[in-house]
Amino acid sequence: MARKGIVAAAAAAALAIAVPFGVKWEGTVLTPYWDRFGKVWTVCTGETAVEMRPYTMTECMEMHEARVGQGYARVVAAFPRLASAPPEVAAMAVDLEYNAGLGSILRAKNTSAALRDGRWRDFCNLLPSWSKSGGSFVPGLLNRRKEAQVICLRGLR
Repeated sequence: MARKGIVAAAAAAALAIAVPFGVKWEGTVLTPYWDRFGKVWTVCTGETAVEMRPYTMTECMEMHEARVGQGYARVVAAFPRLASAPPEVAAMAVDLEYNAGLGSILRAKNTSAALRDGRWRDFCNLLPSWSKSGGSFVPGLLNRRKEAQVICLRGLR
């Protein structure tokens, strides 16, 4: 029972960082819009796999929190050492999964190896390299990843 409590506390700490970070960088739009990077209909805080209709802020935040929680579960399943990582590291892995997708992380040999092996500093330092969308450099993504790197490394002090 104590182990489950520790795991739940670690997840809660990571989500307390990842949720507002994602909101800051994704933004929240209550009505569907055409995403200029992914060229897909999007609503709320980067949602693409939901009904495209107007939502309330409460609905958007509930979706975002649920999706970030699901992302945490996915990255920890793929990289079990993340469950015991500093919350800042886990949060930035969750944000990367939210923004780039688990498949992209798994295909990125250096990033996936750092996460798999628990090399947190290496993972943090790789974050700025995740600044492309559709093969093109995106200054806003670089800014997001640099801030993620700072937060990630803060967890290692």
